[in-house]
Amino acid sequence: MHKILVILILILSNTLLFSNSVINKIKESLKNNSPFQVEFIQQVYTENEKEIEESGIILFKNINLIKWEYLKPEKKIFLIKNKEYVYYNKEENQVKKGNIDKKEETSIWRIFFTVKGFSCKLTDKNKIMIKDKKQGIKFIVQFNRDFLPIKVIQDDNSGIVYHYIFKNYKKRIKLTEKDLIIDLPENVEIVEY
Repeated sequence: MHKILVILILILSNTLLFSNSVINKIKESLKNNSPFQVEFIQQVYTENEKEIEESGIILFKNINLIKWEYLKPEKKIFLIKNKEYVYYNKEENQVKKGNIDKKEETSIWRIFFTVKGFSCKLTDKNKIMIKDKKQGIKFIVQFNRDFLPIKVIQDDNSGIVYHYIFKNYKKRIKLTEKDLIIDLPENVEIVEY
């Protein structure tokens, strides 16, 4: 019985170490390939039915400077700069601003750099499950051979499931200050959170 317990502990320890190793490889790949641009598709499901599909591009300079530019079906921009976020919806002519750490959702890019409070488990040779114990959010991350995310499924137990698909990474590109700002019209409504 003692030997079986020791074997189980060794197996679980190796799984945890390997999961953390994968997280570290993803983190290093994101850093080493930055800045990068990637195309994304975001799908929102409720009760297993696709409700929304949006697409666009992401400009990733580092974990503290990320711009999501939604191009279809409507134009929106979500910018993270340090601890602040700005969300601009062109159709509504509105900007929402706030502190990213106070936002309820966990950024799918920040999960790789903030492992405190998360549990990790390798589910396949190129998939890892990350759980945010505090918020009850689960992420299933599929990565390519370069350890860059190609699909993330985010489930927050509310019945809403997000699928993010990433393709056509353009690695180590040159980004200017202008690439990472939002050019707002003068009459835009600003809401602070």
